Amino acid sequence: MACKSKRYNVDKLPSNTFSLLINPIWILIFVLDSYICNGIDDRIMKLFITICFILSVPFCCFSQGEFNNWYFGAYAALTFNSGSPVVLTDNPYNSGGYKMETTVSDSNGTLLFFSGGIKVFDRNLVVMPNGDGLLGGESWGEGPFIMVVPFLNDKNKYYLFTTGFNIPYPNFPVVGLHYSVLDMQLHGGYGDIVAGSKNIPLYMGDSAVNQLTAIRHHNNRDAWVVAKRHRLNGADYLAYLVTSDGIDTMPVVSQSSIHRSYWWSSISTTEHKKDDHIRISPDGKFLVSRDSLIEVCEFNSSTGQVIPKFTFLENETGAMGGFEFSIDSRYLY
Repeated sequence: MACKSKRYNVDKLPSNTFSLLINPIWILIFVLDSYICNGIDDRIMKLFITICFILSVPFCCFSQGEFNNWYFGAYAALTFNSGSPVVLTDNPYNSGGYKMETTVSDSNGTLLFFSGGIKVFDRNLVVMPNGDGLLGGESWGEGPFIMVVPFLNDKNKYYLFTTGFNIPYPNFPVVGLHYSVLDMQLHGGYGDIVAGSKNIPLYMGDSAVNQLTAIRHHNNRDAWVVAKRHRLNGADYLAYLVTSDGIDTMPVVSQSSIHRSYWWSSISTTEHKKDDHIRISPDGKFLVSRDSLIEVCEFNSSTGQVIPKFTFLENETGAMGGFEFSIDSRYLY
């Protein structure tokens, strides 16, 4: 595969244009870029892009040590506790390799739990007693099916937001957006899903599929969880505010500029893998999602409002493994 990286400086583009870059961001991704230029199998490229997302999936409200362990893909795992990536061989779970999973550790880099959206594994790599049956989609899909946001007033509790769809052909029923509460003080300190706080549906999230992300509020204290729902002839962004009082179940609704019906038309077409990524820039000012086209939006981290700016179609959009912003929010990879 030829190297097709493009780089645009946002400072030299019109104000309504956001810089686009199909190129890696962190050291791991810069290494990937050199491989791409010399030729690499598409499956390997998707694996590396998935790895990059795993780092950023539990992005919201965490500090540095919580990112040190990654459990993902088909029995794959890495730890960065030594300062360099070390392969782990103890992952008991096979998620198919393309979905964006979440791994949470404590500030010292000690594994707490990980999940692909259906099962939650504790630090002993065992499914928590009430940790099976989360509604985080099917096991071989693409995109983020789970997003973790810690409680703002209790260091032992976490919100687990899930979206997805079920796999039975030909209908592929939508599961919708739900949340569960995980308490690390349960099950002898190994953690478990709180009884009665599992798979709670969120208002208006019944047709959300696998576009799910989160970002800090502008006040640097609260958080926004953003999903995308599909209507018969359109789509909306749903932004749910998370504060120390809990989840505001009445979302801020913003209409997408892309008007098309819901997607799973046939397993034999490429239409079923295009609605699978949504990202917000680290500075909370931009949102990008893929929904047949790639839609670039402004995001207001104070109000939760999404303002679509423009769309574009990348030649290899259908085969993309995903996208991510640079740390300074100037570029999109």
